[in-house]
Amino acid sequence: MSRRTRTLGQKLLEMTSEIPPLPKTGVNPDSGYSYLEEEKLIRAIRDSLIAKGILFLTSVRSAKREGLMTEVETSHLFQDAKTGERRVVRSIGQALNTSDAGAPIAITAARKQALRRAFLVVTREPQHSDVQASLEQIPSAPVSKRRRGVRTLAQKILDASAALSPVLKTGLNDEQGFTYVESEEVLAHARKVLVDQGILLLTPSVKTKREGTMTEVWTRYSFSDASNRKKSFGIRWYDQGRDQGDKGAAKALTSAEKHMLLSTLLIPTQEDPEKQALAEAGPPRSETLSRESKLRRIDDLVRGLDMNIDRDFLEQHNLPTTFDKFSDEDLTKLLKLVRSMAGIKSPE
Repeated sequence: MSRRTRTLGQKLLEMTSEIPPLPKTGVNPDSGYSYLEEEKLIRAIRDSLIAKGILFLTSVRSAKREGLMTEVETSHLFQDAKTGERRVVRSIGQALNTSDAGAPIAITAARKQALRRAFLVVTREPQHSDVQASLEQIPSAPVSKRRRGVRTLAQKILDASAALSPVLKTGLNDEQGFTYVESEEVLAHARKVLVDQGILLLTPSVKTKREGTMTEVWTRYSFSDASNRKKSFGIRWYDQGRDQGDKGAAKALTSAEKHMLLSTLLIPTQEDPEKQALAEAGPPRSETLSRESKLRRIDDLVRGLDMNIDRDFLEQHNLPTTFDKFSDEDLTKLLKLVRSMAGIKSPE
């Protein structure tokens, strides 16, 4: 007897379950944050796409350039090379560039976002080696006795929701004193139960609008039964991302995905006692923060204030004019200055 042909949705879901958490090996030299490099993502999925006979193509639907900012809207096709079955997702990308490289950088950013969200790729900081172990501890979604046999897509989503344990609020905003659920934690939990239930999550539609430092996105997500694409339903969502550079779209998409999953799967959350204690203790002394933490906090505050730290500003406050020449004392001074401008009292 011949083996039953797998649908494209089943193949894509298999790939989702096979991709391990990927380390953020790229480092932004200006802001100090780490990120997932596109070449690492491509390496993680390329062989599997070829082995499973899935063609992946990118098309640019629209593009515009305003000043130094290039923005593209893209369409990405997954096609089963044997059966011809297709699935299409949409994405957006931005690039702030002074030369003629804005278009390829923006397209690369859009392709990276499309692949990350199609395969629900979880990322981790390079120093965190326990992410895979924590993923394995997330319980598999049970199928209740009354739901054995053929289940509707709605029943599968309910079973996925029932299997979810509370997600800890491991994120900490120590400037404003609150904890929050991190996007990677939500994605890791949702990814496990969606794969267990055979539910494919794609983003077939994305629209964007940028004004100043704020990027708005309107998205449509598609939940479908991997074994039968006719069983599907869509959810529309809206979110925002503020960034002085070209990361506004990526931030907005990440936030949209997180809050859509929290809402759709009714994911419970709870306080992390350690992080809650830190939040209640108030902001840490500027001197005790690491260099990377100082840079990240400065960047967050500057974006929130919608201000620009230029050469004149730095010279006015007797600071080096380039961040690579900043000492730890210089960073502490700048952080205290920006905190003061934001109306936040630094600890004595």
